[in-house]
Amino acid sequence: MGTTSGSSSSNHGTKDTQISAPRRFLVHFRRPIKGGYNGSYGFDWLRDEYIYDIKKVVQAGSKPKRFYRGNVHDLIKEYTTLKPGNSTLSEVTEIGNTSEAYVPAWLGIFPDRSEVELYLQIDQLTTDDNKPLSSNDSTVLEFSTSPGIVVSPTKIALKKLITKGQKSRKLVRSGEQTDGENGYSRNIKYYVDESIKINIKATSSSNKARFIKVIAKRGKYQRKVGVLMIYPNRDIPNADIVIVHLCTKSGATTVPTPPAYQHYLKYRSFNQALVRGEVKGISWLNLIDEKNNHSLLSTKGKALHKFLLKYPPNTNVSRSEGSNLKKDIVKLYELFSEKYVPSGGIEGTNNNNKTFVIFTDYKVKTGIYTTLGSAQAREKNMVENLFDCTFNDDCFSKVWGNAVVLFDKGNIQLDTFAHELGHSFSLPHTFSSSSLTRHSFYQGYTDNLMDYSYLLDRTGKESGGTNPYKHHMWSLFKWQWDLLRKDQSIK
Repeated sequence: MGTTSGSSSSNHGTKDTQISAPRRFLVHFRRPIKGGYNGSYGFDWLRDEYIYDIKKVVQAGSKPKRFYRGNVHDLIKEYTTLKPGNSTLSEVTEIGNTSEAYVPAWLGIFPDRSEVELYLQIDQLTTDDNKPLSSNDSTVLEFSTSPGIVVSPTKIALKKLITKGQKSRKLVRSGEQTDGENGYSRNIKYYVDESIKINIKATSSSNKARFIKVIAKRGKYQRKVGVLMIYPNRDIPNADIVIVHLCTKSGATTVPTPPAYQHYLKYRSFNQALVRGEVKGISWLNLIDEKNNHSLLSTKGKALHKFLLKYPPNTNVSRSEGSNLKKDIVKLYELFSEKYVPSGGIEGTNNNNKTFVIFTDYKVKTGIYTTLGSAQAREKNMVENLFDCTFNDDCFSKVWGNAVVLFDKGNIQLDTFAHELGHSFSLPHTFSSSSLTRHSFYQGYTDNLMDYSYLLDRTGKESGGTNPYKHHMWSLFKWQWDLLRKDQSIK
């Protein structure tokens, strides 16, 4: 669009050009998807497919559905407030004078840690989308930041961001899925160029949410058109991990583990929630060697004999017995470990701030279906916990324990390793529909760490297809950051 809206002649015979206000659009921060992101920083935003009926869900039939199964407004509130129950952030309401509600993205970044590179998405408002944005537009986007947040560049020309041309996406909400709203449909015309990076770093910490505001300026006119919220990063808790190798081959002291899992823990996983995960000890337990070292009349000898009789090495354990195997492994390790297990045991509520990851060479399999790993639930009855925990985020640490057991092929998969650790840190599945789950999605449609890599068919069986993000399921939602940081084993 041209930058002049009129002109007049001065007494000197020159033209005085009138600069018009910037076009109507919103700016959103975005990160790469799939191969461009590995969980090395926290970034979450409200995806279109979560709240609009734009993609098909195999389990739900042939009509497009939204992936989120709850009240859309509850999910939107997660991104427009710092915590549930809080009022909408003022940084969001400042961009409220538009026909479309603005929902910001959130960035979780350590102070004095390496920079993050994001890109921008420009959405034209439907009140001003009859013409594409012009390559001659003189509008400049300037970034205004909270103290301690540094952005480079500090400003960028709008025309530089729109050179790849206008695109369009259709957003639909059917009346049956909008929690009482009338259905509607609209086309959003937008621009995106992932090659143009916005570099962000935090040079200090804060116990409050901070921001990067985007201001569109042209001449004397300016308008707030976007914001990126920065998650509070003053308190950085630790997640201390003890690694256990449980072997059933004589002479062995290790079983296979995921590649570079210690680096992953420290730099790629739960640091999304600004939690530092680190291995604080490595131990091993060889069942065959220990059996030969203990009399059948001793406490340890009896326990080993009973365990090996129930779970013979080199045989498949049925999936129905997987939960019992997990519990029995934890109990057996508690009996033999004197160095790492605190008094009161691994699930001791007050004494244990460590999480145990037990790698085993057991196979848990029935037919074509294999269990790769499992998180230990606390001994308290799960049903009782479900009732106790209604509407209470703190309940998660009452249900999930401090131990993770991995089986056979699950030993070498980073995503399985992190998924089961996520459970031990109070995170339910993204598709869980119990009272423990703040938000529930259809299974297999997100890149979230707590989703599954396969879909369900119309009957609810495991044959509906593959998650489109398989092998790239590293992310955590902003509301999961809140839950994880509250877990009792994270200090």
